[in-house]
Parts: sequence; structure tokens; C-alpha cells
Amino acid sequence: MRDVPSPAMRVRRHGSFQLDLPPVEAFKLFTAAGERLWVPGWSPTLLGALPQHPGLVFTTGHGPEHTVWTVLDSDPATGRLRYSRVTPGSRAGIVTVRVTPAADGSHVAVDYDLTALGEDGEAALDAYSLDAFAEMMEAWRRLIVAMLAERRADLLTLLV
Repeated sequence: MRDVPSPAMRVRRHGSFQLDLPPVEAFKLFTAAGERLWVPGWSPTLLGALPQHPGLVFTTGHGPEHTVWTVLDSDPATGRLRYSRVTPGSRAGIVTVRVTPAADGSHVAVDYDLTALGEDGEAALDAYSLDAFAEMMEAWRRLIVAMLAERRADLLTLLV
């Protein structure tokens, strides 16, 4: 007798926003090290050397939930970043960020494609409703704008 696999819960979301930064500078804000500048509590443990490159692994999290990230793409020339992320026992998927030129700076497009790895993952994916994801994108934009208001002059030197 064969086990019939049950369909796993999968969530795909897309969002975008504009930044008043040239793409080469905006790109840096979505690297493992760059997110430290604007994401409260973001403190990845890098398991390799910078600058960020495909294959670099880093971990995030505290308490019972830890996530293992692997850089799949990190190309400043095309503005594309892609990460595999696995939160054991919860969820796994791909996060893609594309930074492209826009009239007043950069357009940032973000895609999340996550699959639940069980009941805990299904509960975690409930937080990625359409409205919640749109709010997350707006929160990212606000956090970056606030950081830029304080540290824009330092941005190039902070992210070597």
C-alpha cells in the first residue's frame, strides 16, 4: 500500500515599492549584511565571507525558531537577489528581490514562495495573507526611508 501525499499549503506573494536611491545602493539594503541597517533585530550569523555571493549560508532567529538561508543569486549588475530559506519543522521556500531603475530612484519587487512543512508551517503561513504582505512591503519601505533620513550619507561606507 502506498502513502498518498497530502497537498502542502503553499503561499505565493508579490509586492513592490519605490525608493529614492540609485539601484546599486538600494541593492545593498537587501543583502544579509545590508538588512542590519533597517530591519529591527536582524542579526544574521554569516557562515562565510563577504561580499555576499551565491552559496553563502547564514542563519537568523532566536528562541525556538531558526531559519537557514542560502544565497542563490546575488547580482548587483542585474539587481537580482534570490534566497532559499528553511525554517525546520515549519516552512521552506524562495525569496526573490529585484531592484531596477525607476524615474526617481529604484523600484523594488519582492516575491515570497513558501510551503508549509507541517501544521506549524501552516500556522506561520497564515501570517502571509494578501493584506498582511502588502502591509509588510509598506513597513519595509517606511523602515528604509527612516533609516535613510538618518544615515544616507553613510550608506556607501556602511556596506562595503
